[in-house]
Amino acid sequence: MGNSWNSMYSGVGLVEQAKLDKQMMSLQRAIHTGVASVAQKAEWLTYVENRIVNTGFTAEQAKMFIASGKLKEFYERPLSTIGKKLGLVKPETTTQFDPLMGRAFNNFLENTSRMTLFKAMKNRGKTDVEAMRVVNKYLFDYTKLTNFEKQVARPTFLFYTWLRNNIPLQVANT
Repeated sequence: MGNSWNSMYSGVGLVEQAKLDKQMMSLQRAIHTGVASVAQKAEWLTYVENRIVNTGFTAEQAKMFIASGKLKEFYERPLSTIGKKLGLVKPETTTQFDPLMGRAFNNFLENTSRMTLFKAMKNRGKTDVEAMRVVNKYLFDYTKLTNFEKQVARPTFLFYTWLRNNIPLQVANT
């Protein structure tokens, strides 16, 4: 809900957001299941290259996975491979909550919002860089933190990074 509210500050209304959200969810499902078309792969790579989506990979690694035809592995690797190495991925038969799946769901929703706003800005004629700046202004670049914030503030205060970015945005738009 917060992302929808913040996206409205950029001029993207709820109806447009809902329409684009469906498209972006569909794109993510195609990428995740390995059935993405050439055009969908190219669109996905644009989001990766502009740091719109959180994949855990660099743009160069994404290009390698796309070129190799292993796009499904690219999408699932942060959860499966890393999760297995750390012993965090639970067996399929377990009924316990898997924190990595919660993280994957949150990433899916966050990526959808970021992709939606980026696409809306592109539809308005903005360049990739201009669209990325709008996304980072209204939906934030969570990687821009000082060492103190990374090591002390974020682990200490729940939702620190979001609050750090959102409070000034709300004040500026009142």
